[in-house]
Amino acid sequence: MEATVKVISSISDNFEPDIISVTVWIEGEADSKAEAARAYNKSLSSLLSALEKTGVKSEDVKNGSLDIRPIWRKQKKTGRYSYGSDLSFEVPCVEERFDAVWAALIGLGDSVTFDFDYGLKDYEGAREKIIRRAVDAGRKRAAVLADATGCDLGPIVHVENDLRGIACCDSGYAVAESMTASSSAKDESPVFNPRPVNVSCEVTLEYALVARQG
Repeated sequence: MEATVKVISSISDNFEPDIISVTVWIEGEADSKAEAARAYNKSLSSLLSALEKTGVKSEDVKNGSLDIRPIWRKQKKTGRYSYGSDLSFEVPCVEERFDAVWAALIGLGDSVTFDFDYGLKDYEGAREKIIRRAVDAGRKRAAVLADATGCDLGPIVHVENDLRGIACCDSGYAVAESMTASSSAKDESPVFNPRPVNVSCEVTLEYALVARQG
């Protein structure tokens, strides 16, 4: 059986966020399906117009599915309809853009609610840096253990990795910072103090041990 050495290397680091991912919800009620659609389109038009003034282009705002359904109370239709949809876009993580978008969304009143998440535009790049650092650290540790046995470190025979992190993406993320507000909030935007995005990695490395020559 081939002699091997196995090490577990864990690396964690913080990255300064460079994007703000914004999710907006448009919701309301109307007396008919047609009126619900018109009310939604009106709110959407107002939203896109307000965002255009902050530098967010309409084509950069991604629409979720529009849901229009009858409202039931006590197992009876009320004759009214609810409507709702979510939209999302990104802006650079700078205070001026944050303040501008906040003010624009607050100005739309109760027809919208919204959420801000700080994140990394190149999250995969951050993950790659962490993986490389974990592998380098693991190899150094394995080399020390190999030397302690009087052997040299041979080729890697098995590797596993467990990536964890905080980022504005759908795969395994936690919210770095979020805020929601409606028209009841003050017009002033919150203090701009984005939390760093933490990315961590645990790598298991197994190397063959090679008999030392001489």
